[in-house]
Amino acid sequence: MKIVKMILPVLFFLIAISAIAEEAKPVITAAEVVFCTGIEERQPVGANSQFFSSLERVFCFTRITGAAGETKIYHVWYFGEDKKAKVELNVGSSNWRTWSSKRIADKCSGAWRVDIVLEDGQVIGSREFIYKPSIED
Repeated sequence: MKIVKMILPVLFFLIAISAIAEEAKPVITAAEVVFCTGIEERQPVGANSQFFSSLERVFCFTRITGAAGETKIYHVWYFGEDKKAKVELNVGSSNWRTWSSKRIADKCSGAWRVDIVLEDGQVIGSREFIYKPSIED
């Protein structure tokens, strides 16, 4: 019985430390996700949710918050439900801007989506845009 009385406080202490450590785990979020025509000085330009096929490529700009040190995220590009690309991006601090881009064929007009995904597969953001035939067509 004495051993149980001695071990019990130690167990409670370990459980409490474990709970605190779990709470202290950083929460990584996609604080900003913007589709645009380009990036200038690490900022999106030509932000929109609809683009025409005369545009050579569409950019997905993402601002990540809450990362602790080096982290990887992925931009997963979908046309409808078909995965078209998975781009690995490095995150270097708790407030980090990054982006990827995709050339889109004229025949791929319609709804597109980019999921922002952590290494463990957790989706922390998702946005959609529409790609339309060129105005000139």
